[in-house]
Amino acid sequence: NPSKRPLPKGEPKPASAVPAPPLWLDDHARAEWGRIVPELNALGLLSCLDMSSLVGYVTTWSEFVQAEREIAEYRDANGGRITFTTPNGALQQIPAVGVRNKAARLLLAFAAEFGLSPSARAAIDMSKLGQPKEDEIEGLLSGC
Repeated sequence: NPSKRPLPKGEPKPASAVPAPPLWLDDHARAEWGRIVPELNALGLLSCLDMSSLVGYVTTWSEFVQAEREIAEYRDANGGRITFTTPNGALQQIPAVGVRNKAARLLLAFAAEFGLSPSARAAIDMSKLGQPKEDEIEGLLSGC
């Protein structure tokens, strides 16, 4: 808390639960879901309310990966360049660079929501998370 402002008290704490990934996620998004969800769950940072943010993060991750692959393929085919010359002679970057850069910015924003970066983790007060109560265990086991 760098600004030393009083922290909110009595924040809502939804029951911990692991949302199931939507069936329509592509392979990259599904793999990222499988990588981060167990870690976030172990920290008590997930609830069913987090579904849309998780989907946003993993689908953005997939876009990032796909753009990186497209950039790599273009570089391989064009002597390491990521630019091309337009018919009127202007030099432009390939569209995948813009897609990758936008996805990277969005990933940072989503990552901050879940503590997926060192600075975001430093801001999480683990003493407030605690262990699930006995009546929350059934929700944990049944998922969302």
